[in-house]
Amino acid sequence: MARSESGLHENDRCFRSTTIRASPSASPKTGSFHGFISTPLNKVGEGAVDDLIRLLRDGSPSVVREAKRQLEEFLGDVPGESLFAVVNEANNDDARRCAVQLIFDKGKWQSLPWLLRIASQADEPSASMARRFIEAWFSPPLCNKVFTKPSAAEKKAIDEAMDGLRTQHDEAFLAKVQEWLRAA
Repeated sequence: MARSESGLHENDRCFRSTTIRASPSASPKTGSFHGFISTPLNKVGEGAVDDLIRLLRDGSPSVVREAKRQLEEFLGDVPGESLFAVVNEANNDDARRCAVQLIFDKGKWQSLPWLLRIASQADEPSASMARRFIEAWFSPPLCNKVFTKPSAAEKKAIDEAMDGLRTQHDEAFLAKVQEWLRAA
């Protein structure tokens, strides 16, 4: 069995940062985070996803990038609502940008309602990024790779998000999205 830096067997690693800290000279924040990221997420469960989402809001770009990288492996377990909240509430652009990217990475029909909601918001950089991602889903090469149709629940979520666009009075973008959805 391989041993981690803390001397524990890999299967015995725990979530506590104090047992995983790489060195006594490491800062508590860095040591804690390194301990966290070396923990197998599938063994920790839902609490780890919540912690990674919390770390996605961190002020440090490197912490945000690492949290995003780890969340990518478990996107099926990451609620869209949580990522949407990061986009709305995070204090830095890196966190918002990573959250929008993670939403997009969830797949066409799961991401579309959240991207539509973000596209209708006041935060222009996030709204612009969401609009580009929406357009990407309906443009080559991605439109040629996703042949599934949305489920009834996904259609309902998309329709509700479209209602949000209608209240923003963005008729041109709304018309484009409606045309893309009819063609899909």
